[in-house]
Amino acid sequence: VTFLLEKINQFKGKEKVELLLQLSDVYDECEDYEGIFRVLSEVLTLEPRNDEALHKISFWSDFAGFQEKSIVLFTKIIDDDPYNAIAWFNLGVAYQGLKKHKDAIEAYEYCIAIDEKFEFAYRNLAEAYMRLKWYEKAIECLEKNIELGKPEDVIFEAIGLCYDRLKSFD
Repeated sequence: VTFLLEKINQFKGKEKVELLLQLSDVYDECEDYEGIFRVLSEVLTLEPRNDEALHKISFWSDFAGFQEKSIVLFTKIIDDDPYNAIAWFNLGVAYQGLKKHKDAIEAYEYCIAIDEKFEFAYRNLAEAYMRLKWYEKAIECLEKNIELGKPEDVIFEAIGLCYDRLKSFD
């Protein structure tokens, strides 16, 4: 890892980003979650719209409990690039991980306003609505998720649960 870190600093641009992404995989193999977060944060500093880094850091932040660090990172990215739908989505995931459902809802709504076909934002938004017992809104989001993506049993089950909680058995 030390050798790779030394060599990475000799590169710039795309090459540096690619090496940093490879380094994140090395940290993954070592189960060094701090290292993964640090390296992916550096990638996002260099390329705030790097899809691979945005997806990986969201997963690892949630897995390792780095939601607060993620909120700081994604807020910075969004401040610089307010139309970054994945950053808004990841901000929602981080808030949801901290059980701050209203903040998560706001982030997911911004994500959807930017990209109305962001399927997973609807799913997560529905979950946040369900946590707040806003079942009608959850149903709308779940139906939109079905419309956009491949229907899954778990989505239909969630819709049924919402109707059950609303005592709407038809």
